[in-house]
Amino acid sequence: MATAGIGINLLFGQMGISFKAPMKQIQKRGTIRMITANNSTSYYTYRESPMGFEYDLAKAFADYLGVTLDVIVPEWDTMFEALNSGQGDFIAAGMTITEPREKIVLFSQPYMPVQQKFIHHKLKFGIKNIEQLAGKTIHIRKGTSYQERLEEIKASGINLKIQLLDDVATEEIIRMVSEKKINFTIADSHIALLNRRYYPEIIIGLPIQEKEYLGWAVKKTNKVLRDRINEFLEMAEETGLLGKIYEKYYGRTDIFDYFDLKKFHERIKTRLPKYKKIIKTEAAKYGFDWRLIAAIVYQESHFNPKARSRTGVRG
Repeated sequence: MATAGIGINLLFGQMGISFKAPMKQIQKRGTIRMITANNSTSYYTYRESPMGFEYDLAKAFADYLGVTLDVIVPEWDTMFEALNSGQGDFIAAGMTITEPREKIVLFSQPYMPVQQKFIHHKLKFGIKNIEQLAGKTIHIRKGTSYQERLEEIKASGINLKIQLLDDVATEEIIRMVSEKKINFTIADSHIALLNRRYYPEIIIGLPIQEKEYLGWAVKKTNKVLRDRINEFLEMAEETGLLGKIYEKYYGRTDIFDYFDLKKFHERIKTRLPKYKKIIKTEAAKYGFDWRLIAAIVYQESHFNPKARSRTGVRG
């Protein structure tokens, strides 16, 4: 992580940009505090290392300012409270810029377009238009932009039922749809596409909202930090840094083969256990992550020792 920070700082120096934070408190602490969510799109830990689209982008921002990054993970519906009470400096959690939220916080310029999508199981009928939401019960996390949109639709006269879940990640609600524990939910397009890899039984259906944008949020009074964030996001866009991080987490998520993914998930359960021990043992000898080796084995033979290619190569 330190090497990446040095490289970024050198880049900023060459561009003639000062990377010392102008905010006295942040300078004094030597850290900037990121308020985020623990999920597959924002922040999580893999092999004891922090990861996530929002985390990587925020880490690059901290390097830009010449400080370290601290991560704070409150419950979703207390993020604004954590920000405005001074627990953190900015929110970076895949948060949609909406009018109600703009009354509470100050948003950065947008950095990613998204669209709210209707999610259902492949064995359930979807909707062809917004009017067909009438009579349906839709489970969503409390305090999201999905709640704002569904309440707007309901106020327009479409009689739908909104079932609010306290601090349950959208990914978890998508899993519930996949397992047919609930019928419907709403998810932003990037979350839906990413999770379809893990839950191929879901269908990403009709958009229920026009295109929206994600942004970082700061306190209403912290225009200096907002301006520094905007400088950073412009630099990240111009240098390709933003695109590189996007590709790392969301690249090729639009490519989807239901039968291939279904077969993959089945063979992970039925075939992998037979070879898991030997893969782990051999991977450990050479310092490899056994999951990487298992992925290569699957790609080559689908865990079938008798596999043979068209040219006669054995798996």
